[in-house]
Amino acid sequence: MTRICAAIALTLAVTMAGAPSAMATGTIECEAMDGGDAYASILTTRAGSHMFMPLRGLFGAGDRHFASETLPGAPPAEPIVLAHAYGDARTIIAEYTTTDIERPVVSLRLSSAATDEAEAIAGVLLIEGVGVWAVACEAG
Repeated sequence: MTRICAAIALTLAVTMAGAPSAMATGTIECEAMDGGDAYASILTTRAGSHMFMPLRGLFGAGDRHFASETLPGAPPAEPIVLAHAYGDARTIIAEYTTTDIERPVVSLRLSSAATDEAEAIAGVLLIEGVGVWAVACEAG
């Protein structure tokens, strides 16, 4: 699995090295709109409006936490890997599986809209076996 991830990262790096668009890295932080404790946090990179790649994902609700990377100070989390990602100027989809790629675990599907004065990002967070939530997000 590590070799597959390394190959994907290398392919992405080579592809993006020749890309004329500037790349930007940022986070998208989401919280459950019902006031619950469900959350999603993804670190992303973008090249223009046509290329999106989640670099890291942290998700959770209640006492269940999932992470594609272990971070200092973060709660203990079940490991997950990115299985599918799509993004454009208005849509972001990031789906994660168990590390053995046997079953889906987390799906984050977001839509955004922006004007010169404001931006709104919202969508749905699904954690298999835990629940599903409407989420409101902020990009940083």
